[in-house]
Amino acid sequence: MVEVTHLRIFGLGSWSVLLPVFAWLASVFTLIYALIIVFKTFLGRSQSEIPAEKLHEAPAGMLIPPVVLGVLVVVFGLFPNLLAGSLIEPAMAAVLPSLLNGNERFDVHFSLWHGWTPELIMTIGVVILGITLYKLLPRWRNIYEHYPQGLTINNMYHVVLDNLQHYARKWTEAYMNGSVRNYLVYIFSFTVALLVYAFFRSGENITWNLQGNAPFSFYEVVLLVTLIGAAVSIPFAKNRLSAVIMTGAVGYIVTLLFVLFRAPDLALTQMIVETVSVALFLLCFYHLPELQRGKSSRSYLTVNMIVAIAVGVVMTFVALAASGTASLDSISTFFLQEAYESAGGKNVVNVLLVDFRGFDTLLEIMVLGVASLSIYSMINLNLEAKDLGARLKFRKKDESQDSEPALDDEADNTKKYGNRERSSSSWDTVPLQSNDVLLQTTTKVVVFIILTFAMHLFFAGHHNPGGGFIGGLVTAAALVLIALAFSTDTIRKALPVDFRVLTGIGLGIALLTGAGSFIFGVPFLSQTFGYFELPLLGETELATAMLFDLGVYLAVLGVTMTIILQIGEDR
Repeated sequence: MVEVTHLRIFGLGSWSVLLPVFAWLASVFTLIYALIIVFKTFLGRSQSEIPAEKLHEAPAGMLIPPVVLGVLVVVFGLFPNLLAGSLIEPAMAAVLPSLLNGNERFDVHFSLWHGWTPELIMTIGVVILGITLYKLLPRWRNIYEHYPQGLTINNMYHVVLDNLQHYARKWTEAYMNGSVRNYLVYIFSFTVALLVYAFFRSGENITWNLQGNAPFSFYEVVLLVTLIGAAVSIPFAKNRLSAVIMTGAVGYIVTLLFVLFRAPDLALTQMIVETVSVALFLLCFYHLPELQRGKSSRSYLTVNMIVAIAVGVVMTFVALAASGTASLDSISTFFLQEAYESAGGKNVVNVLLVDFRGFDTLLEIMVLGVASLSIYSMINLNLEAKDLGARLKFRKKDESQDSEPALDDEADNTKKYGNRERSSSSWDTVPLQSNDVLLQTTTKVVVFIILTFAMHLFFAGHHNPGGGFIGGLVTAAALVLIALAFSTDTIRKALPVDFRVLTGIGLGIALLTGAGSFIFGVPFLSQTFGYFELPLLGETELATAMLFDLGVYLAVLGVTMTIILQIGEDR
């Protein structure tokens, strides 16, 4: 506890001694207007413009939160040490670890009574003077009538606030002009300037040690030149299809680089992500008008080129500085040694994702789930907030439904389609569909191969390249292929699953797997493994990380299909 008498402001000859005096007087007036608000609002005369018969008490559900908070305030106020060892001490140890040596712990103790301290005397003075002035308020409140309104603190506050808002609005309108390109220029320029400043400020702390880098092979040079050519050609594409193809080419070349670097997990993930991304781009651009190439000024193009080159150069130096400057020893050796001993997995990448860094993976799939639901909401909610959800389910398909008279008002529409789909019948939805016989015939065979490969990646991922993330992406890629070859209706009929719910189930499994460790008194997301004799399979390793990976698999599949199916339906 900090005592005011221990502060340096109480040194003789210092005008700072007036600060606690002003704070004390401010507390007195704070108590006065707090008493005014409480007593005039709840105990004053009823001046409500609402008829008495329309007034009613709040439901019990609205009273529960403040009651719970009030009870907690009273309990922890009377018994503050209930939180000392379980909450306050661990928080102090986490924030101030340098103050502890070895196994030392903070001795945290709270008490309500500290004796007759200056703080207590000042508080009593605030209460006595505040209540007295509140009782005498009618006698001295007229002072404000003789005080110039222009010099009141309230007026000064509003003048300053109005001027700040005025000039802030002018400044904002000068650069917030609705151009996404301008916004990106601001963001990238600021990022480049900040990183350049950091480089100069760091000085000798950054080393450019390139001795440990492996030499370039012939194949790497060829792939690098091809990658640069594909990336440079994107801005010069005449149509969106060409731009998408070049973007996909860049991703697939990166996949080949991962293969050369002997990173099969990264190569598989990059390949499937690129495949799904290309399909997603094509579905998005399908709904957009043709690309219009207008003439841009020389200064406009020059700024774009300078910013692009600056970002590329600066990020290259950032990568070189990160790889050349090593202030701490690498922890890669630890993971290589402990992946099998501590987690029972030979695939170090998968062990990192589901065990050592499982919390990161859990938060990542949560972010993906939120992103997919946001996309679903933006597509399925029009400006009047009429929910379109699951439109294909409620489309009129037979002649008997087509012959029914049109329903104009929302009440009739609600009766026909239910509250969940009110007003959705007025939207004409056309599912993505292809008439390519060759593609459809090939898909019927290829999709089973892809799904089998996805299952192999999922079950073998703990010891071999694969895992729940890549397995979910490969499964989604197979379903996307069905949607492209046939239609989104085919997916919904073959798999009558709400993929949003599937995302939630995956997140729930991952969370429950982590919470299950509490039963055994170990930290959240602690995994274990063991070997068991199973019929037909013999001695088999079973790991709790597989359950977590199952949650990741379902969440990734649900997220990907939610986005693809919603964008793939034309309206």
